[in-house]
Amino acid sequence: MEDVNILSSHMNKLYKMNIGLSTALSQHENHRSSFIATSNKRMVNVLKGIQNNMVELQFIQAEFFTTRRNVEQTLDYAMSTLTNQVQTTTTLVTSFEELKLEIFDLLRGRLSPLLIPENILQDTLNDIHMLL
Repeated sequence: MEDVNILSSHMNKLYKMNIGLSTALSQHENHRSSFIATSNKRMVNVLKGIQNNMVELQFIQAEFFTTRRNVEQTLDYAMSTLTNQVQTTTTLVTSFEELKLEIFDLLRGRLSPLLIPENILQDTLNDIHMLL
């Protein structure tokens, strides 16, 4: 009977150890599940943050390209206007130089055909001749 008592004592110890092991495994499983749930929430938050950043970067990129395009168009317009102004200024400078030379010729007693075209001068002379 003593053997039965020893066996019973070992079985009780094994049973208690089994219960302790089961409790520890259950707690470990709960901790692991909690850790996985927390990790999943964190990963979802990270993914949302990455997606938000991606959307913002796409918006910034689109704005940058739009701004760059607007700057390019403005520079093209400014260069075109500047080129036209330079051409106009060159034409005016040339005209003023010609006028200056014509006035110098007029001061020397010569009437330049650039100052008064020949056909107008001829018509004026004919009108004066008719009046005389």
